Amino acid sequence: MYHAIPIPTNIYLHHVAIQVCNLQISSPFYQKLFGLQVHQHFYLEEEEIIWLQGNGWRLELISINQAVPTPPPSTYHFAIEVSHLTEWEQICMQYQIPIIEGPITLSDQTKILFIGGPDGEQIELIESVSGEDHLTDLIGSLN
Repeated sequence: MYHAIPIPTNIYLHHVAIQVCNLQISSPFYQKLFGLQVHQHFYLEEEEIIWLQGNGWRLELISINQAVPTPPPSTYHFAIEVSHLTEWEQICMQYQIPIIEGPITLSDQTKILFIGGPDGEQIELIESVSGEDHLTDLIGSLN
């Protein structure tokens, strides 16, 4: 059904947004672990938002002001491409960042490691074989 849709050129992922319970915990976590910097910090109606960016990507952290805090909705995971996955695994162990699964080597030799963020979000660290996007191969290897 969707294969007939014309695909425009120059499409890029602009940012990933996740809802967090506590910006004072989540923002430093992403800043320290991934070297991101605060680009903007603002309020939009009942939301407090921090835009982090660096290393070619952006992350939007959103905290909704509520009388009774409730856990944020879950995102299954988002992935960050890294080099030297073994070093990332050691950093996670050293700083007691939960390792949820992995490391796993896929059939195309791509390596993945799932870690836990401050609100229980899953972050996939992925080391591609040649730094190229192997999404098609990755999906095929998981089936």
